[in-house]
Amino acid sequence: MRKKDEVCKPGDSYEWEWYGYNVVEKGKVISLNGKDEFKFTFAGDCIVTVRFYEKDNYTVVEITQSNIKTDDKHKANIYVDCSIGWQFYLCNIKSIAEAGFDLRIKDPDFISLNSN
Repeated sequence: MRKKDEVCKPGDSYEWEWYGYNVVEKGKVISLNGKDEFKFTFAGDCIVTVRFYEKDNYTVVEITQSNIKTDDKHKANIYVDCSIGWQFYLCNIKSIAEAGFDLRIKDPDFISLNSN
């Protein structure tokens, strides 16, 4: 466990709770440069790289998920579901940064529409 103001380090592990889905993603930090790139394992053997850069007076956040298996199960679960998940999380980060609104539903009594 790290304190809230501590920087994570390569080899650190994490748990990411998908609110409303009763799913916890676990992985490890691979690398970070403290400026514009962060890599971690995700969804098994996948590697997620988050990069930040400036373009036309905007800050761009680029997420790349690689090392994805190509069987049908992984194509559906990783290519489709993760794509939707990353889109939501990018929109949510923007919402928090610009307006202070967290769009995630954290009420444990609320059951995801996907569970019906």
